[in-house]
Amino acid sequence: ALIAIDRAIALDDSQASLWDMKGNILRRLKEPEQALPLHEGAAQLEPDNAIIWFDKANDLRDLRRYAEALSDYDKAVAIDPTLAGAWYNRGNVLAVLRMYEDALESYDYALQYDDGLISAWYNKGSLLHELKRDEEALAAFDRALALDVHYIPAWNNKGLSLFALDRLDEALAALDQATSFAPDEPDAWYNKAVVLEKLGRKQEAISCQ
Repeated sequence: ALIAIDRAIALDDSQASLWDMKGNILRRLKEPEQALPLHEGAAQLEPDNAIIWFDKANDLRDLRRYAEALSDYDKAVAIDPTLAGAWYNRGNVLAVLRMYEDALESYDYALQYDDGLISAWYNKGSLLHELKRDEEALAAFDRALALDVHYIPAWNNKGLSLFALDRLDEALAALDQATSFAPDEPDAWYNKAVVLEKLGRKQEAISCQ
């Protein structure tokens, strides 16, 4: 694919879409340092293209240049406020920067424009759990599970939120689902053991470990 794109660029190096495409291929090959200057060039050619700013921001995110990534996600959504992926990735960067309320707002925008974005529901729920807003977290995990009943991380973290609310039987049921769907998932088994221990079912807890 790179050879074909290089030939196309050699014939016409003024097409931002070609530079953007090449950059995306390089990022998928885990070469964000090589991808970044290509996306920078594409953004110069088409500064009003939201997708290009989004792709450039993803390079910066992968390079852990989070403040710069955030700036470019902001540019992307300023151009196209409906770009759910940019809002979602923006939320992830804000969470890394511990700007939690801003991250939640960004996830909400992502879900406003794409309510089928399961990872946004899950990340929103996980962040709410971290903030000890577990009733809200449960609602987000349930939305994720409504989209995919086999989404193991949501079952696991739903169990953690229920445990935090001292709803132990429900927590155990959620973790039963996690271990049923993913019997090789160590975190789910560990969390299940913690719940069983709290319920006084010590022998069953030992068997989970």
